[in-house]
Parts: sequence; C-alpha cells; structure tokens
Amino acid sequence: MSDVITDAMLIIRCLYDAGAVSASSVDFKGRELIKLTGLSESEVDAADTYLLQAGLVEGTNGLDGSRWLTPSGLDRFSKEKANRIPLSTIAERIARYVSEQMTDPASSPVKSKKIQSALGLDDLIYRKACQELSDRDLLKDAYHVQQDPFAGVTLTPSGRNAVRDDFQQRSVLSFEQNIGAVFHGPVTDSTIQSIAVAANSNVQQAISQGDTDALRAEIAQIAEKLIEAVKTELNVDQLVAYVNAAMRLKEEVQKPNPDPSIIQRLSGLLSFAGDLDSAIELGKKGLELAVKVGPLISVLQQAIWQLIQRHP
Repeated sequence: MSDVITDAMLIIRCLYDAGAVSASSVDFKGRELIKLTGLSESEVDAADTYLLQAGLVEGTNGLDGSRWLTPSGLDRFSKEKANRIPLSTIAERIARYVSEQMTDPASSPVKSKKIQSALGLDDLIYRKACQELSDRDLLKDAYHVQQDPFAGVTLTPSGRNAVRDDFQQRSVLSFEQNIGAVFHGPVTDSTIQSIAVAANSNVQQAISQGDTDALRAEIAQIAEKLIEAVKTELNVDQLVAYVNAAMRLKEEVQKPNPDPSIIQRLSGLLSFAGDLDSAIELGKKGLELAVKVGPLISVLQQAIWQLIQRHP
C-alpha cells in the first residue's frame, strides 16, 4: 500500500526538479506527475490533495491544471533534501521497484528490460541511474556483462535499508547535537573536539559517497587518534591493553564481514565503558578519560554503525 506522505515528498521533489517553484516559473501540469513519479492516478491525487491542504503546493483545476511549490513547499524540500541520501528521483524509483520485485530473498536478479518497461526509461537514463546507485553501494550489477551493463540488478544490504528508510540518512543529528546528547553540556578539551570535528567531516563524506573502504580507513584513523589522546594518561600496562583493543578493532573492520559483537565490545573498551578486558581497573580515572575521548568515540560509533549496515 502506498504511503501518502512518502508520495507527497516524491511529488515535491519532481516539482522542484521541473522548476515549478512559483506560479510564473513554468506551466507544469499536475497530470505530468503520474509519469514522473510512477504512481497511479489515485495515489497522485491523494498526495496532491494533502499537499494542497497543507499549503505546500498550489494549483488549479485538479490534476489537469498547473502545479507549483509554495515558499512553505520549498522550505520543506530543503529540509528533506538535507536529510536524504543524495539520489536522483529516477534512481530512487529504480531502487524501489527492484525492492518490490525482490521481496523473497531467493528471488533472481531483476532484468533491465523489465525495469525499463515498468518505469518508462530509455537505455541511457536507466544505466546512468543504476550507476548512481552502484556508486553509493546500493545496487549491484548481477551479471557483469561489459557490453550490457546492469542487464540484471539486485539491491545490496545498504540498498535494501535505504528503501526501507525512504532514503533518509541514518544519522540526522548534527555532530554537535550528538555530543550534547551524550554529555549534556560542552566538551572542554578543544584539541580533541577539533580532531573529532575533522574526523566527523571525513566520515560524513564517506557515508554520502557510499565509500565503504573510506569508512574503514577513517575508523582506523580514529583508533590511532584515540591512542594518541590517552597515551600520556595511562601507565605501560594500561596503554598496552588499550593499544591492543584499538589494533583488534582495526583488524576486525577490515574483514569482509566484520562481527558486530566483537566490534561493539572493542569500541566499548576504547570508550572506557569497560575495564579493558577486566585486566585493568581504572576507577575515577576511567570516567575522566571517557569524557575526554567522548567526541572521538561518538564519531567512531557513527562510522562503525554505517559499516555494519553494509554487512548485516
């Protein structure tokens, strides 16, 4: 069953892409939304009615009349865009269609001709949208035929999750909001915080680009920065235990299918949530260090979570 809100957001995106952002911008007919969205007339009509009543869209004479976004509609689009995986509307339609055709895990890859026929896409537009999805690790070329790329496709685990989440970014809180949620106040170590802000920027870029290798590399870099941050605070035995935990985490995330339980335990040790494999009791010192490395740990956990989503 179609979701009216999801359909409405798709219509907003189509109106924006078509340049229908004011009454005088373009003469965009509401009925064109049926072809652009791939929705049925009744689905478009229901979503269109919602948008008109909400004041996000204006228009005339039902679906046969013109449609354009209001200032409120543009503001809504801006907020939606900021929290979505950056994909074209056609790429999203392909991903949704493939997901619908592969509800059974044992399903065969969906062939290109079937997708193109159902969505009304020519060869070039289809291949470009599939490449867009593939570049973000959301879709796989099942047959790998050089002369006929994307002749049959399947969604990756990340692609399936993206469709389930309506292509919303998993982490919608800003870095500062995440830190505040954990510590309920400002972080006083400006050096750690600045390092964490830079690391967060790298992680977000890797996420937006669907670059799993870059995520792994950034996790390794954060592990090294954590060691650097605490090496003068720990005695020799404590530092050896901490370094071992960091190295084991780096090794685990490099595996084709990292074990979430192992990663969770190791990241817990690095955050001083545990006592370093029960070998070292840190007491009050552990609490102080937990606060100190907190900004880096927050970024580390975001990166780890995104990596695990790609290898469920």
